[in-house]
Amino acid sequence: MTTDDGDRDPRLSPADEAFVRRIASAYAPPRPSAPQRAAFMARLDARFERSRRRRQGGALVAAAAAALAAFALLHAPSQAPPAQRAAAPGAGSAQAEAILALAIAQEPASDAALPEDYEAIAGVLLGG
Repeated sequence: MTTDDGDRDPRLSPADEAFVRRIASAYAPPRPSAPQRAAFMARLDARFERSRRRRQGGALVAAAAAALAAFALLHAPSQAPPAQRAAAPGAGSAQAEAILALAIAQEPASDAALPEDYEAIAGVLLGG
């Protein structure tokens, strides 16, 4: 048996080499005819063309997305600096107080939050 570089494989005897050649020839695909080769090449070329078009389409989509993001960043309404936002005292304080009151009212008491089974387990584990 010879390797890819043409050197004989020293591990195989001549009988083993002949056996390997017979196995390789038995499993070798039949040589395609000229029309089969032409059809295969046409399918391969079509696949390469689809892949090329897909890559070009992806590049166009990425460029369009980048252009849209740049447009959005350049034309976004500017935010007022923090000093100007804090200049109007009491402007949002009533709303903030209402939200805080709702958050405090919805906070459950720690003892009442546990079901009875859990309270019993907590009592055993925590000793209370």
